Amino acid sequence: MIAMDRKIKKSVVEDKLRNKAVVNIFGMAFMLSFLLFPLCATAGDEDSYFAIVNKEKIPAQLFFEEFQKGVRETFYHGKVTEKELDKFRQKVVKNIVNEKLLLQRAKEQGLKPRPENVAKKIEKETEQYRKQKNWENSKEAIVASVKTKIEIEDILEQLEEKTRNIPQPKLDEVKKYYKKNADKFTAPEKWNVSIIMLKVDPSSPSMVWQDTTELADDLVKKLRNGENFEELARIHSGDESAIDGGNMGYVHTGMLSKPAQAVLNTMELGQISEPVMLLQGVAIFRLNGVQGSRLNEFNVVKERAQNLLFRELQDEAWKNLVISLRKKSSIDINEAVVNSATAGPQPQS
Repeated sequence: MIAMDRKIKKSVVEDKLRNKAVVNIFGMAFMLSFLLFPLCATAGDEDSYFAIVNKEKIPAQLFFEEFQKGVRETFYHGKVTEKELDKFRQKVVKNIVNEKLLLQRAKEQGLKPRPENVAKKIEKETEQYRKQKNWENSKEAIVASVKTKIEIEDILEQLEEKTRNIPQPKLDEVKKYYKKNADKFTAPEKWNVSIIMLKVDPSSPSMVWQDTTELADDLVKKLRNGENFEELARIHSGDESAIDGGNMGYVHTGMLSKPAQAVLNTMELGQISEPVMLLQGVAIFRLNGVQGSRLNEFNVVKERAQNLLFRELQDEAWKNLVISLRKKSSIDINEAVVNSATAGPQPQS
């Protein structure tokens, strides 16, 4: 009897969770549908919208819901200042208006959702729901709600693809980019380093660390008295470079830990360092050589320079589209609605 009660309770909980998921999806689709389809306001509902973009009204409820969602995701750390909230309000306004402008442009260009793409994305989006027992009963509602969001995404993807479809930059443009951004094509300074790593488990007692440091001091004395670094490395080092006599090859900034890099920066060619305490143990370094930073020749990095410039031009084209749309569009923001948005419950429109 107890087992039966548990099964019943479990079934009720699962049904509630599934229903909640469906409701959440409906809510999301409801918000997005306002961006895709224009609404006509009636007299006396001035406060029911937060923006009019080229005569299309965007409802206040959409702004409040997007604002609340963003607040939860952005300010999860706790209390939010009014200055932060005001800045975030403007960000939400900008994002929603920009998306509306892009959808209007897509409509002007006759862009419509691509059935095959939409079908594939719906399949992927609803995969988690297909395993649920009531899938067949809720299938139609879930697919319909998800489809709205996916169709919007697909239309915007097409618009972005068209906008980014620009000619490859010419050779002289690539050369100018190469010269102007020399730092992007400069090989960093490198150091050829050898190491003897006396490994110590980080959790070892202080006595073990002290004994290891004393061994390192002894090895430094031997090395400075002319004993062979490679031989001592093969005998004592726990680093994988021990097989090569401790030679790590060329390293550049960022490859070594900060304490090791700090020591390396002060060394001269051929110098043996004092023992260095690292997370893995106690290390001894020898600086074998230095290769200064150098600008790679254009012919060597031409393809990379072309690809970098092309991506930047594509990004610029997409960014400029939004800028141009905002400049030539009629955008009226209902500041009263925007300013009424708080981190708590929102007013009903």
